[in-house]
Amino acid sequence: MARVGTKARIGRLTVQERIETQIPGLRQGAYRITSPEDPDYNCVAWGLRDTAHWWSPRPGGTNHWPTDVPAWPSLTAFVEVFEQEGYSICDEAAYEEGVEKIAIFTYPSEEPAHVARQLKGGKWTSKLGGSVDIEHDELRMVACGLYGDVRVLMCRARAPEAERPTIQLLS
Repeated sequence: MARVGTKARIGRLTVQERIETQIPGLRQGAYRITSPEDPDYNCVAWGLRDTAHWWSPRPGGTNHWPTDVPAWPSLTAFVEVFEQEGYSICDEAAYEEGVEKIAIFTYPSEEPAHVARQLKGGKWTSKLGGSVDIEHDELRMVACGLYGDVRVLMCRARAPEAERPTIQLLS
């Protein structure tokens, strides 16, 4: 079995070739793959540091969504989810010491399409659907037809241990 990484082949393309085909802006700057593919969580979960759930308001499957937030894929619902986690809307994507930021991307219809989280130091991290996590220099690198454009920025105070994702321990 092939190891998953930048050189692992899926069909005829490597993971790196596949994501660069889907997200052409990645070719325009520095990025790196930071995890193997993992279908258990998505970009919303990654933005919330939850690697155990697939967060989606869409019914069915094992989707995770707060019961007190409308189960509709709307920008308002996504903002509400992040507000429940201590985020508030902010204006600037620029790095600020002690502040954790997320960016919500939407399609032109304003349906949420992607969430990216800012890392300490100012780079961004994105979970690409059920595929890999990446670290990228700028938000614009993942803006495309697949993920839309940045519509809302949100921020909260960065917890001291906030650079490591939450890990679920099995008992």
